[in-house]
Amino acid sequence: TADTAFLRWYPPQVNKSGYVLELCEATPDRNTWRRVYRGSESFAVLGGLRPGASYKLRAIATSRDFKLESGPSLPSFWTQLTVDEAERLKPTPQHAARDFILPCIDRDLVIGDLVLFTERRDLPCLRTVAGRVIGGAGSKDTAFSIQVEWCTVSCAEHQSSIQISPGVRVQRKRKEIFSLEAELGVYRAKWQDEAGRWTRRQEQIHGQAKPQGHLIVR
Repeated sequence: TADTAFLRWYPPQVNKSGYVLELCEATPDRNTWRRVYRGSESFAVLGGLRPGASYKLRAIATSRDFKLESGPSLPSFWTQLTVDEAERLKPTPQHAARDFILPCIDRDLVIGDLVLFTERRDLPCLRTVAGRVIGGAGSKDTAFSIQVEWCTVSCAEHQSSIQISPGVRVQRKRKEIFSLEAELGVYRAKWQDEAGRWTRRQEQIHGQAKPQGHLIVR
């Protein structure tokens, strides 16, 4: 959105018990870094950002008790959407074909992805869900935690009883997300830094693939 950013970083294998993120506005007159995250996860959502503003962010690896810290990473830069841009680009069912253009080949789905899938489960009709992966994404039996952006159902008479409201978090295993892949496909949206996104396979071997680590913005 215009005032939030989803951040994902890929640290080296060593010394990865905790992380600190530092943020600074990328303007000539501002060079003060402030700490905006401390924790063990390698992703975070930042709020309270200025629409249209440019930012730089750096990561610091810490010990488990946060008493020992590495030097900061090289900064990553991005520019927030304006309010008008965020409203125009907000994911909606009407813009599904515009937003979800990348097929999830080889069931490649990682934390931070904005995914579109259809499910039947034990429902009286089909239910299509668009949501962001905010947890899980480990082994094939691990359940993803998905925060719903929007949801539609194929039968109007059951809409009120089976539709999922925006903001609700649901749990789905990989096989459930991809249960109708052959018929209807499973798609995801592009990241702002799509080239920086690691695939599921790269994440599994990230300590060897890219030992210096880096950050990307959704």
